[in-house]
Amino acid sequence: YTPGATDITNGTATLTLTANGNGSCDPAVDNMLLTITPAPLAEAGDDLSVCAGDVLNLSVSGTVSASNFSSLSWSSSGDGTFDDTSILEPVYTPGVADISNGTVVLTLTASGNGSCDPDVDTMTLTITAVPTADAGSDETICAATAYDLSTSTTSPTASNFSSVLWTTSGDGAFDDNTVLVPVYTPGANDATNGTV
Repeated sequence: YTPGATDITNGTATLTLTANGNGSCDPAVDNMLLTITPAPLAEAGDDLSVCAGDVLNLSVSGTVSASNFSSLSWSSSGDGTFDDTSILEPVYTPGVADISNGTVVLTLTASGNGSCDPDVDTMTLTITAVPTADAGSDETICAATAYDLSTSTTSPTASNFSSVLWTTSGDGAFDDNTVLVPVYTPGANDATNGTV
């Protein structure tokens, strides 16, 4: 017997067996009640990303859900930890291996009621490396001279960035303030102040 949509909505169906008699015997009739337990549903939510060093609070994703379950369980493919694996929207703290790999798969399992099998769903958490910026060593130049930052004793460096931007506290100008090692031409106030 395959339950229909109405059976599932009602949660029960009565199945009747009729045995027709031989000769002049009346038929024998018996019923059984089939209880249909709703299947569990687990939705781990949309794939998300966090910056390395941050935690993932699943309550802010807005896409985690579960229904018709007897219990919930979260697990990780990595070495991070949940503050509580048995609640719907825990906080996940990525581990060292998670950060090193850059991704981790988080799995939500909703155990079923009655004879229902569990439902499992996953989401991928991307862990973005923290950007770094080092403007390089302090340097000295002669007044009215442009300074090429690529010639610094310690050159400027940056990592894990989508873009860079140089700014000045003075009135000079960069030839291109969006490259890692631009050329800076001091302004009149820079020369007067002696530093920038």
